[in-house]
Amino acid sequence: MKKKFCPQCGREETDDNPLMDELCKKCSNIRLLEGYKDPKIRICSNCGSYFFRNKLLHPIDMDFEENVKKIVKEMFESKLKFYQKAEDIKSTVKINLPKIFHHSPGNTPIIDIELSVTAIINSKRVRENHAIPLKISFISCKRCNMQNSKYYEAILQIRPYSEKIVNYIKYVVSQRKDVFITQEEELKEGVNFYITSKSFAMILLSDLKNKFDGETKITRELYSQKKDGTAIYRSTILFRLSKPL
Repeated sequence: MKKKFCPQCGREETDDNPLMDELCKKCSNIRLLEGYKDPKIRICSNCGSYFFRNKLLHPIDMDFEENVKKIVKEMFESKLKFYQKAEDIKSTVKINLPKIFHHSPGNTPIIDIELSVTAIINSKRVRENHAIPLKISFISCKRCNMQNSKYYEAILQIRPYSEKIVNYIKYVVSQRKDVFITQEEELKEGVNFYITSKSFAMILLSDLKNKFDGETKITRELYSQKKDGTAIYRSTILFRLSKPL
């Protein structure tokens, strides 16, 4: 087979330095990885949720460090831009976390990414390796802020105390990622649950009525006003059992 040489530098074509558009890879301006956009990775340091396209998504993995690696890999790969004429593009991404890895809110560690790309250009398999530092931000998401605060939109009152109903309420709320019980208040006459969502508290009340025999009463009081003057109310929802369970 006749040997080919780069007309600009005179290097012989090799597997590591193939000719592309007549020039060798080192002399041509062709790069498999043309660039990437900063994915602006924000991860909740408490629950591991993360923002993607302005939406808060659930964690990918229950192990926190594995979760961070998978989030960084997913979001980083979505921002890569490759040479348009390349064919059969294959890439591998390895995420290296810092040895000392603090993930409290406000920390912005640098993650080292090892990117390997191969593709076919002019019938030649070409490889590139890149080491890319990427900053991520740890935050406290709205859900966790709400869960850790005393915020509530409704008080669900159970009269009298029933362990069966209490366990049911806790279980149903635990299945939701957007609703929390921010306070559980045990009284002589029963128990009060402070719930972050008024609409969900009403759904919960409907479930209790279908499952248990009891009476209900709903009252509300003015809590505050929005900037446009719209009144904001908090609801107190009573569920009184007809007979103890």
